[in-house]
Amino acid sequence: MNSAGARVEEVCTMREEELEQLHRAQKETLELELSWLPKPRIKYTKRFLELQKTKAGLWLKMTGYGVTTASICLCPFALRNIDLIQFLGAFAYPSCILTCTTSLVRLHQYHDAHTVHKALVKLQPVEEKAFLAEYNAQIALKRQALEKRQAHDREKLRESLTDFRLREERERNKVIEKHSTRLGTTYGPFHLAPQVHVMLGLKILHFVTLLTWLHIVLAAAPICYGSVKSKLKHSERSMGHAHVMALKRRPELAQKPSAHWQQRAHFASSAAALRGEQLAQAVKGKASGSAIKVADLTSIHDFGKGLSGTVSTYEDTATAS
Repeated sequence: MNSAGARVEEVCTMREEELEQLHRAQKETLELELSWLPKPRIKYTKRFLELQKTKAGLWLKMTGYGVTTASICLCPFALRNIDLIQFLGAFAYPSCILTCTTSLVRLHQYHDAHTVHKALVKLQPVEEKAFLAEYNAQIALKRQALEKRQAHDREKLRESLTDFRLREERERNKVIEKHSTRLGTTYGPFHLAPQVHVMLGLKILHFVTLLTWLHIVLAAAPICYGSVKSKLKHSERSMGHAHVMALKRRPELAQKPSAHWQQRAHFASSAAALRGEQLAQAVKGKASGSAIKVADLTSIHDFGKGLSGTVSTYEDTATAS
């Protein structure tokens, strides 16, 4: 595997490790949240609760004005109708006071109490086991939901990395095929040539490089002349366009002129309207602002001593004569 393929695999491995680290953190967070949950109160079924009430029994006692105290022992299975019995008692005896006694010992129903107690003893572990199983199933559902999300993340990452590997492999193959076409050989990953062909391709590349340099040396003068000519042509064209645009600017009477009348930094050295001056400076070989001063031909001539560094054409002609 070449260096490019190794880098691709390194990136893929790093992304897989990051995802695994994220999944471990999610699992630890979920387990911590589950450990903080309080122990649930056991919720018995309706049948179990009715048996508990049946075991307690019911002693209904009615006392009131003008009513002889009466005690009624209700059947254990009539406990569901206790509200109806209290309603009827209050309707028949409005001034009565209803009191309940819940003790099978006082009712002297020891055999029935023992039978109900045995049923409750057998039923209570089953009820608790079923409730805990349902609670554990809810906890397991949370873990399964997290595992499902993580499996989906792993599948998405696998598809993304597969696409990334294939895309990088296609790019490498394009580069290899491009260089193979230039060398006249085929040594790509799918068309591996012998080592002799590779060496021959390198020799051909070296020979082509030498020919290229020889061509450059032999054609240096025409190339330089053509490049200078094209540069002058483009400079003249851009300068003419800049002059036309400058003439079309509208005059402004403002304290702060707009951007059309403001000159940016390095305007003198890079503006298209000043290509002639820039070319003259380049020909003279002087930096901007340090060129040789020449007397203007259109201004009034002062034949006295000029400025320092000024060259006078008249003085040169007189001296030569």
